[in-house]
Amino acid sequence: MAGTRLDSLFYELELRTEGFEKSLEKSRGSLGDLGDFIKSKPVVAAGALGAALLAVGVKATEMAAEVDKGVRQIGASLPDAVGRVDELKAAAEALSIEFGVSQAEIVKAMQAIARGGVGSVDELTAATRAVATVVRATGEDTSVVVGILDKTLDAFGLSAADSERILAKLFVTAQGRTNFAEMGQIFERLAPIMAGIGIDFETTAAAAATLIGKGDTARVVIQKLSQTADKQGTEGIRRLAAQSTIASDGLKELGEQADRMGQTLEAQQATIRQRFNAALIDLGNTILPVATSAMQAFARVVDVFTGAVGRRAPDAIVALAEG
Repeated sequence: MAGTRLDSLFYELELRTEGFEKSLEKSRGSLGDLGDFIKSKPVVAAGALGAALLAVGVKATEMAAEVDKGVRQIGASLPDAVGRVDELKAAAEALSIEFGVSQAEIVKAMQAIARGGVGSVDELTAATRAVATVVRATGEDTSVVVGILDKTLDAFGLSAADSERILAKLFVTAQGRTNFAEMGQIFERLAPIMAGIGIDFETTAAAAATLIGKGDTARVVIQKLSQTADKQGTEGIRRLAAQSTIASDGLKELGEQADRMGQTLEAQQATIRQRFNAALIDLGNTILPVATSAMQAFARVVDVFTGAVGRRAPDAIVALAEG
């Protein structure tokens, strides 16, 4: 299986190797294409491809090790994750490809969410997906979104299972009025105050939406709601919340915006890049036990063009291919 994957990734990898690119460019005018180049210069081609393969092997193992280490560290914060490394790695890979974000960044988000407190691997995966959705929809930094979510969950005593609902409500409240980071600032400051007088998340969001809808800045919203809570208590906050014109829970709006952003060329390229990286990480996880078969697969591909790679390739490449 690894040999087959190597065959499919082979040309993509070596064409990104600087030395081979230069050689290919020099030969293109007279030789026309890759096949002609390999036929006329099998030793150069084999050497360049072999070097590219070795470089990719090193990079693949580094990427795989980073993800593996990060996933294992999650168990220190989330007991339910112990012994479920493969499941978490599979989730990180799926989210990475879906959102065009590196697996390493997904795992870092998982670690931060786990440190904030989640009850299960399922909750962790759901919360990470919610964060990734907001990041795509808003362009906000992952660490900022995780921080806002963590503080909101803590202040209102909510579960990580509520992550999507919370982030969607914050998104729709801010949409067209302020940015997500400023919405986060409002809740970071107000959440402890509101929770302290018995006001829940939804009521706080509605009260903030009323003031934001009137054109108040984040600083003014924080000031007014703090004063209202201090002087009028829960009734004053509820009166403001009742004036809100935002009836949606934000799930539809957040999903649609994330989809729109995902359709941009940049997002599509990022998704393709992470799919490619996932293949590299998978290769890195098995690179040592399959090194021999991988090199043999490499030899077979070049042999299609040369018919004699074993006789013409550099001795080092032949030695690797023979184990």
